[in-house]
Amino acid sequence: MERSMHTHILKKYDEDIGEIRDRVVEMGTKGATALEHLMRGLLGNELDLFESVFRLGEGVKQCEKRIDEVGLDLLLKYRP
Repeated sequence: MERSMHTHILKKYDEDIGEIRDRVVEMGTKGATALEHLMRGLLGNELDLFESVFRLGEGVKQCEKRIDEVGLDLLLKYRP
């Protein structure tokens, strides 16, 4: 019984770490896309791209909040 509980805890820990990793990748991708749109908008005077920059920025903020939530939860649960 002790072993299955240990496996369960490690599985949840791995899932949480995986979620953090996924959100960091998503945040980086959105940030890079926003930067690309910003540069294209400035250089090509494509004003419609600026709206997508703001939208992508909101997505980055949402990822950051989720990373903070999961990370804090990990710290409170496992106290590494």
